[in-house]
Formats: sequence, C-alpha cells, structure tokens
Amino acid sequence: MDPLRIILVLIGAVIIAVIAFLGIRKRHTANNSVQPSERTEPTLSFENEEDALDSSTVTSDIEVEDHSEIVMLSVTARDGASFKGKELIEAAEDAGLQYGAWNIFHYHINDEDGQTKPVFSMANITEPGFFDISKITSFSTKGVTLFMQLPGPLAAMDAFDEMLSAGNTMAERLDGVLIGEQHKELTPDDIQHLKERILNFNISVH
Repeated sequence: MDPLRIILVLIGAVIIAVIAFLGIRKRHTANNSVQPSERTEPTLSFENEEDALDSSTVTSDIEVEDHSEIVMLSVTARDGASFKGKELIEAAEDAGLQYGAWNIFHYHINDEDGQTKPVFSMANITEPGFFDISKITSFSTKGVTLFMQLPGPLAAMDAFDEMLSAGNTMAERLDGVLIGEQHKELTPDDIQHLKERILNFNISVH
C-alpha cells in the first residue's frame, strides 16, 4: 500500500477511535477494577461535533495492510483549554518529533540502509488532522494524537517506549494530559495492557 494512503487511513482511524471509542481492534476486557478517585478524570470533548474528524474524511475503499496493528496515545489540554501553535511545535521538537510528510509530525530513525523512516507520527486531533505551519502563530488545538503502525522500522516494544516517552514529554511541557485508548488519563494499568497487546501482536506475526 502507498505510504500516503496508509497515513490517511491512520489519521482518520486514530482520531475517530479516540473520539468515538471505536478502537482499531476489539478491546481487551479489563479484569482489575480501578478504585474511584475524588477528582474528575479528564476526558476528550469538543464544543462542536463538527470539530471532530469524522469517517467521511477517510476514503471507504482504503484498508490498512493485513497483519498490522495501530497503537495510539493522545495528549489533550486541560479543562477545555487549547494548545497554542508555537508552544506545541516546541514541545514536539523537545520530544524528538519533526514536521514533515503529509503536514504532520514524525519521529524518525535511520535503518540499516541509512534510510530515514518514521517510527510513529503525530496528527492534530481535530479535523482535518494536519498542521498548517504557515498559520501556526494563530493556530490552536484541543489535543494531538500520537500513533504508530506495527510492524515498523523499530522493534515493537522499543517503538512503544519511544512513543510513550514522547507523549509524557509533551504532556509535561504543555501541562496537558496523556490520554489512553479508554478515553481517560493513561494509568500504569493502561500502559501494561498496551504492552501486553503489543506482545500478543508480535506472537501472532511470528
């Protein structure tokens, strides 16, 4: 599949999943109950439903390659606030991401042949999913989504660790919240479940 088409699918699918609880895969059922907290969990919300990317953005006849898996995390602003463009770029660069192909950000490595390949990418969480650098000084967003496709150019667990580190860096730098696939602040249990999912995927393709 053409890389551009894959990215278009990933951007649409990732953001739809974050907003509408539609995961790319069937979610694992959690066996451990989480003790309620006195504070309110941050959640992803939009003042206008049109702000959220919908499935019409993705061409219906495009499919992600077989034997692949999408893993995603999001960084969202607190209490209805927004991330400003300049601060967002600085945080992304601190996390090792660079603006590039398809007008989104990527974390790259050099493979054995010396070719630069993206390990994971970062899209705008609101429609249309990309970033217009020419308008970055007036740009703001409620959040961003980090996503990667497995298998990739880096070992799956190493790639996840890099993406998790980038998400933590951005959340700290922007005073945002790192959100998992359950539409709430990422917990140690959530991280463990993601790692188990990645491990199971590795087993299934070998």
